[in-house]
Amino acid sequence: MLRDPGVTQILAIAVDPLTENIFYIIPERGTALTNLFNNSNDTINVKNETFRTKVEMAEFIKTRVTSTLETLLKSGKPYGPLKEEHIFINQGEVLIENKLLVKPVRITSDQDIWQEHKQNMHNLDCILVHVMK
Repeated sequence: MLRDPGVTQILAIAVDPLTENIFYIIPERGTALTNLFNNSNDTINVKNETFRTKVEMAEFIKTRVTSTLETLLKSGKPYGPLKEEHIFINQGEVLIENKLLVKPVRITSDQDIWQEHKQNMHNLDCILVHVMK
């Protein structure tokens, strides 16, 4: 089991006894990137009246998500594919959605793992360009 501060924690698991469906109990997700950047102000209130410019926030997000993806990759738990809806800001921290909460993609070889990681880095750049518009 890997715990990374950049991945949404799963606090508990619940099972519906009638349907046997599994539910994950997670903390509040936080703010989606589009909501965070979708304002007319030049600054973003990150946490407790701490402000960052939109460019500073994009750089902060890129640094944190890159670090989390690399930690997961080194731990043998590659993340893929990264999408905008998987990234949140909660209490001033950048979180990516836990892969247990996302439909899995089958990765079959080391080459596929590295290709997926490379694609995620590209996706991250595209996501940030999109939300900065």
